[in-house]
Amino acid sequence: MTEDDIIKLSAKAMGFELEYRRGSDAYYYEDPETGREVWLPMQDDRQVVLIIAKLKVDITSLGGLARATVYVPWIGFKQCETPHADEPGARRDALRLAVATVAAKYGDGMLDGDTDERVLGHLLQTEGSTAHDMRAVVRASREEISEACQRLKRKGLVMNTGPYWKAVGDKK
Repeated sequence: MTEDDIIKLSAKAMGFELEYRRGSDAYYYEDPETGREVWLPMQDDRQVVLIIAKLKVDITSLGGLARATVYVPWIGFKQCETPHADEPGARRDALRLAVATVAAKYGDGMLDGDTDERVLGHLLQTEGSTAHDMRAVVRASREEISEACQRLKRKGLVMNTGPYWKAVGDKK
């Protein structure tokens, strides 16, 4: 995974929209606390802590290996291991890279689009689901997902049996 991929996908996992600025050759995001900032979690401890807190990343550094692990709903665990020299600065840099990379792996599995597109995308990939169970994957409330399912049902794209939704024409 390239540094650009890590930057873009980790921001996606955090729900940030990035804006590239050629003049500074950097990606910027709107931080709710501090305003517009460069998104570079491989170098910024505060951004690493934001990732750890939001995505519930487990980190460890044993011997010469920094490890970050995150649970991605409906997918499973994603992990990144980064070797480092046995000194504090190298350990810190390796942990930053491991956390940013595992966040990028999390973001890589996220569905794009508006709520309707994310719901339909999820239902096409699974045997079906309830609105409650889709919350983590679709990144919306149960109510928003239910409304999206109703709209998709009116378009003939999904069907339901009680609270269970399934994509129409899905052979699973």
